[in-house]
Amino acid sequence: MTRTLSSQTHKTTKKEIPSNIRELIIEQVVMERKISQAEAARRYNIPRTSIRNILDAWYNEGRIHAKPRGGKRKEVTKFEDKHGRYIQELLDEDCTRTLDMIKEELQAKFPELADKGISASGLWRLLAERIGFTLKRTKAVEERRNSPETIEQRYDYVVKRLPERGISYETNCIFVDEAGFNANLIRGQGYSKKGSASVVVNASKRAVIISILAGISYHGVEDVSVKIVKGGTTGSIFKLFVYQIMKKLDETNAGPHFFVMDNARIHTTPEVKDLFKNSKHRMCLLPSYFPFLNPIEECFSKLKNLVKRQPHLRGARNLVQHIQKCTHEVTQQNCKGWVDHSIQFFPDCTDRKEIY
Repeated sequence: MTRTLSSQTHKTTKKEIPSNIRELIIEQVVMERKISQAEAARRYNIPRTSIRNILDAWYNEGRIHAKPRGGKRKEVTKFEDKHGRYIQELLDEDCTRTLDMIKEELQAKFPELADKGISASGLWRLLAERIGFTLKRTKAVEERRNSPETIEQRYDYVVKRLPERGISYETNCIFVDEAGFNANLIRGQGYSKKGSASVVVNASKRAVIISILAGISYHGVEDVSVKIVKGGTTGSIFKLFVYQIMKKLDETNAGPHFFVMDNARIHTTPEVKDLFKNSKHRMCLLPSYFPFLNPIEECFSKLKNLVKRQPHLRGARNLVQHIQKCTHEVTQQNCKGWVDHSIQFFPDCTDRKEIY
């Protein structure tokens, strides 16, 4: 029996909020400031009181996961002036260090901090309130993302195309795409003293472009290809990548799957279309301005953040090896969370709402 995707979401209680959703709420409300607490409550169908509890736990304890019952409360770490001076030296040397990287170096320098433990929220307050560093970022918005035509296309995709074709994000979809990694890739944000810019020096203006093709599903990473490609990824390269995933599906006697991807040129070449024509698997093309409905975008976002942990890495081959190593840090739980996140947009598409 064909499964029909419903626009209705099940109400989630406080006890049922999974860790991957808690992480998304903290990232989008606090770290990236993409949405408000009220919007997070609507998007994830979670009471606003629960949203506040999740954020309070992160601010006060640096905790993301639900607190286990019982147990002794950990001692709160108190930072001294020497800790602040050392952090300032670290950020003066490299302003793109993440909180995790700063935490690791602090614990290595000061063993007493390692014994007590450092919370992300406590470290954030030390940076912002006592040292005076701020985290700066930019955001690009597509002009036509919420045009009447785009909103109607989103409605048709969720209400008509998915159920009519029997497409289920959770059971029979592979999400694929290609991204280019610049050898001079650095974090888009960095710490600096208030009133000054965050600057990172690159080896040169020109950089080698490394292509990464990735495919994920609700059950985890299906395949990843990382290579140096002169002139960019072609339809032939993309066809071979998709074929390898199809082959693995067929070898395990998996049923027909839908390959969800945007309508980029390399995805619609004659050879790619012929591949699907001669296979039981099918293509599901997303119209423009639909990145939030393709979970692979979140995968690339995580990979780029992992790659940026070594901004001064030199040599294309070293970068390829580093990216390949980073792909192993993408977990099944990550993929499940990203797919769930995309599904959370279905009700807004059904209600023809603007999505930011």
